Amino acid sequence: VSEIDKYAIVAYNGFDDLVHYYSSMSVMGDIELLETTNSSLAPDLNAGRIANVSIPLCILHALDDPLTVWRTVGNPEIVVNTGSGFIMMVLTKSGGHVGWPLGLNPRSHGWKFMNDAASSFANSVDEAKNGETR
Repeated sequence: VSEIDKYAIVAYNGFDDLVHYYSSMSVMGDIELLETTNSSLAPDLNAGRIANVSIPLCILHALDDPLTVWRTVGNPEIVVNTGSGFIMMVLTKSGGHVGWPLGLNPRSHGWKFMNDAASSFANSVDEAKNGETR
């Protein structure tokens, strides 16, 4: 995947290199990643864009994403406790990389899961802002 990014995305969009592209386009891209004792990536969440989140943000990610490993965002508990409490992380068991296929014929459902998840999150934020309860 990084080869595609390097030769297609970086070059086409005028980024200097992969690091410039990834750091510019990722919500956590401006955070220096540190190696921990168990060799997982652990971002410093006290700095950078993720710590400055000031509006509700939902991170939706599939555990079986073959291209972007969910662990790159760090410990979910730590992530959701940064950004002044505005961050919610939803990790699903399956879904792949660009969607969550539904049923035996996923094509017939289109992007229903993602659309429903985004709509539900937005509605919940709106209800909370207006002091409404269900």
